[in-house]
Formats: sequence, C-alpha cells, structure tokens
Amino acid sequence: MLADAMPARAFLPAVVAELEGHGIRPRPGSDPERVRALLNDLYRIQLRRVRSAVRRVEAAAAGGRREEHGARVRALCERYRLLALPAPLWLAPERRIDSTPAAEE
Repeated sequence: MLADAMPARAFLPAVVAELEGHGIRPRPGSDPERVRALLNDLYRIQLRRVRSAVRRVEAAAAGGRREEHGARVRALCERYRLLALPAPLWLAPERRIDSTPAAEE
C-alpha cells in the first residue's frame, strides 16, 4: 500500500494545540482526515446540545431568544475554527533532502 511506504508526517504544533483543547491527541502517523472527522463529530454534538437547550428555553417561555442561539453557534464556530482548514493543511511540510551529491572541485 502506498500510504505504508510514505513516511509519517507530523501535525503542525498549532494544530496539535488546538486539537488537544478538544481532548484529541493525534500521533504523527494519524490520518488527518480521520482526525478531522472526529473533530467534526464533536462539533456536531455541541451544535445538537445548543439546539436542544434553545428548544427547552422556547418551550418554557413563550417567544424564546433566538439571538442567544446565534451567539452560541458563533462561539462554537470560533472554538472549532480548525474545521475551516482542509485536513492536509494540518500537517507539517515534508522535509526535502537533496540527494544530489555536491559537485567536487
């Protein structure tokens, strides 16, 4: 398999810090698409919690407050801003080693 032959690339330090804030610790060989899917699942769970909380408030008080819902969703978007980047950009660039021998004088 081609993926097995390729060297593992590390995640960018800023990405690792952001993921650790959500309780996710990827290893250098982790598939960035799978890590992104996990983060997306956490984000969707949080969105569902916000939606449920808004529905409870609306059921308890006639009218409810939609502005509060919008503010909470925007806060979640900011907290999960890493999802705006494609997963391949989460990885550190590959190190290129020049394999051509130095010219002898």
